[in-house]
Amino acid sequence: MTTNNVISRIKRFEHNHDIAYYDFEKEMPFSELYLEIMAIVHYFESADITQGKKVVSFLDKSFSEYALFYACLLKGVAFCPLDKTLPANRLAMIISDVQPDVIMASESYIGEENVFRQALHVPHECIVSNGNVHVVSGEEGRDVDLGTQVDADTVAYIIFTSGSTGKPKGVQITHENLNVFLDALYPRYVSEQSEKYLSIGPLYFDMTILDSIVPPLYGHSVYVYKPPFIPAIFSSIIEKYQITRLSCVPSVLKLLLPQLNDGTGMDALHSLNLILFGAEKPHGPSIRTLLENLPDLKVMNAYGPTEGTMCCFAAEITLNDLAGDISIGKPFDGTQYLLETRSGFATSGEGKLLISGKQVMKGYVNQSSVDSPFIQVDGHQYYCTHDVVTVDEDGVFYFLGRSDDEVKLNGFRVHLQDVAENIRKTLNIGDLFLHKHTDNDKDYLVLSYEHTSRLNPEHCMTLLGKQLPKYMIPQVFATFDALPKLRNSKLDRNQVKASVNSELTRSTGGFTDKKFIALHIK
Repeated sequence: MTTNNVISRIKRFEHNHDIAYYDFEKEMPFSELYLEIMAIVHYFESADITQGKKVVSFLDKSFSEYALFYACLLKGVAFCPLDKTLPANRLAMIISDVQPDVIMASESYIGEENVFRQALHVPHECIVSNGNVHVVSGEEGRDVDLGTQVDADTVAYIIFTSGSTGKPKGVQITHENLNVFLDALYPRYVSEQSEKYLSIGPLYFDMTILDSIVPPLYGHSVYVYKPPFIPAIFSSIIEKYQITRLSCVPSVLKLLLPQLNDGTGMDALHSLNLILFGAEKPHGPSIRTLLENLPDLKVMNAYGPTEGTMCCFAAEITLNDLAGDISIGKPFDGTQYLLETRSGFATSGEGKLLISGKQVMKGYVNQSSVDSPFIQVDGHQYYCTHDVVTVDEDGVFYFLGRSDDEVKLNGFRVHLQDVAENIRKTLNIGDLFLHKHTDNDKDYLVLSYEHTSRLNPEHCMTLLGKQLPKYMIPQVFATFDALPKLRNSKLDRNQVKASVNSELTRSTGGFTDKKFIALHIK
């Protein structure tokens, strides 16, 4: 059984008076954070929220949400952060799958509790709480029972991602998964040295767990940045608070760097000693700019699906590496792999990546409602990532693309089949095709269809907004007189993309300040 280092590290918060979390308004020392964690643990005990039960959080990147996550880890309660901006219908699907025992949200979000329950189909026995628990004193905190052993197979957290069946999938990461991941991170990303991290995203985006929950476990402080992303403010925070470590999607740097002055602008980033990229392919020119201007900076490229506990491969990127393709490195210790090729399974060459080991998830929530993501090879269970990679003679991996319809839209993982199923359920439409188009480093979703469907783009966006998050709604509507077909009568996808791209190039004004773009392609 894996030692539960997470729990022992949380207990260290009690007597640490350094700052754990801070923003432009306030700060929270570890000792104060510990008291809030104990208050939540005390609440769990009074409400009979025990190991194996589940908590949904809508507390939205607050210090209290971080305390809730740690409290859940201490008591073996599964923590499930959700995006409160999702349409009610999609949230209701998720809550139906999770069957939570507690939902925590602000009073302003809950509103009238009966209306809230009906809108999200909250189970009758589920407690709905505004998260305002009595903060215990030091003496009361010592009375809280922390002696219960949390089983390695107990779910630590649940992250929902886009699914291929028209509904989201809940990835269950166990305490063993999380502890093995922490062991693999040291000393790649965390250490016993004093560091200052900058957290950008919300907890329902699992990379944020890496920069907001993991660092305090090693005594590091975290500045909590809240949207919108404004490059000038972002860089000024790094400079003012002397931030040393940052994890983000590469597109953040692509937006940030052009805003810095050619002369002294890079000075704002001089405190950084490590940047870890993930969730997207790295942008070589941005990395070159960083490394040429910040010689002491270490840049890492991390890879891994949510199902593999955030990341399970990593590589340091140097200036020499930028001469060719940027690798995703080698698997962490304990992560095994196979490549599924046309001729069978292999460990070198090119193929679809399968991973196994103690970082791989337990399974999806309500697993019976989705196709199994696991395959058995010679008695071993592997998770199929559907990522196509190549492995060179030195055992270094390079990401090539996907074998299915999943795409990354501005950092969000989206199954196009999920969008298509919701479009078909919502709109009166015949044949359709979805693809990603990138313009000025921003991704747009294109919906192509035949003119006989007679869709009103603005009306479509309104209807889909009741079913899908904003980032999954098409912004380009391409009407074809007839969708191009191959000789075998199947859709000619490449020709659809080429026609749309050509028409967009001819269009004037691009995407600037437009809610959507409507194209007519003959």
